Formats: sequence, structure tokens, C-alpha cells
Amino acid sequence: MITVEKALQIVLDHTRILEPTNVPILQAMGMVLAEDIVSSEDIPPYDTATIEGFALRSANIANSDRSRPTTLVLDGEVKVGVRWEHIIQSGHALKVAAGAPLPDGAEGFKQFGREFRHVTCGPVLARVHVPGSNDLGASPWFGRHQLACPVSS
Repeated sequence: MITVEKALQIVLDHTRILEPTNVPILQAMGMVLAEDIVSSEDIPPYDTATIEGFALRSANIANSDRSRPTTLVLDGEVKVGVRWEHIIQSGHALKVAAGAPLPDGAEGFKQFGREFRHVTCGPVLARVHVPGSNDLGASPWFGRHQLACPVSS
């Protein structure tokens, strides 16, 4: 009987290394990468919300605190894969699902249950705002020129 190390060495000594080849992605199952794949564009081509929350304009809640909550008009909901077609207006907010595109004009984002309370039949009430506590954390999955899939080592 031989050791595992010796058996592995025998296999490696009798295995030839294949030259790299280009194949369509759907035919690449079971193959390994010969080189890194680098994204040529942002995927998706817009920022997405990393958590559920409300997209808004930060200036609208800059002076909110427990004694002076800000009321914002809730214009609707942005779902995953669906872009909001309008620029978010001052004094307004949108409910945004995790993974959904962030609407144009929204540079602020607040997570559900942290500093906001959602009132079912109307506005969104900002109960507390701590300056600098923006929860935005939005980005594409792969940025342009970022390593999307590294070669296995």
C-alpha cells in the first residue's frame, strides 16, 4: 500500500496541463478559470439598497430629534429590479426593499425601525436623527474595473 501523498504525486506526474481556451459561460460548468475576470461595467448599473429602509433627502431630517420629528410624504415603494422613474423630491421619502435600486435624488437612507416609524396610511415620521448616522451603504455588486471572479489557487 502507498501513502496518500505518493498516490497524489503519481496522479500529478501523469496529468497534463491543458492550454487555456475560450468557451461560452454556459458551457464552462466544471472548468476552472485561467485568468481573473474583471468587470467592464457596474453590475447592476445603479446603486442598490443593502437593507430595507426609506430613501430620502438628508437635508429634510437634518434638524430632527425626539422633540422635533420631521414628517415626510411617502410617495411609494421601490421593489427589487424596478427603477423609480422620478427624482425624489424635498419633503418626500420612498420605501425601498433590500436589493432595490436607489431612486435618483436620494442621498440619504434610513433603515426600518431605527430612527423612523412608518405610519400605514400616510407619512413617514422621523422620530430621531443622529447627525452622521446615514445608513446608505449602497453600491453595485461589481464596480467597473473591479475583480468580479478571481482565479482559484
